[in-house]
Amino acid sequence: MSKQVLVRLGFSDVVISKEDNENFNGHIDCIDEDGNEIASTEAYLIGYEYVDEDGEFIECNEDGDAL
Repeated sequence: MSKQVLVRLGFSDVVISKEDNENFNGHIDCIDEDGNEIASTEAYLIGYEYVDEDGEFIECNEDGDAL
């Protein structure tokens, strides 16, 4: 009997607007090119940030005040 070799994947951070997050259910599906679900994972809030006038990401609280 041969072993099934599995691959563990990591993902880069996904940044969405605070408004879009209000409609997000915390669940992400990975689909192939044909639209078939190949994996499913949960997502969770890491923190808040905004982009300043120089294009830099600034960590902030939920109200947009820099930390």
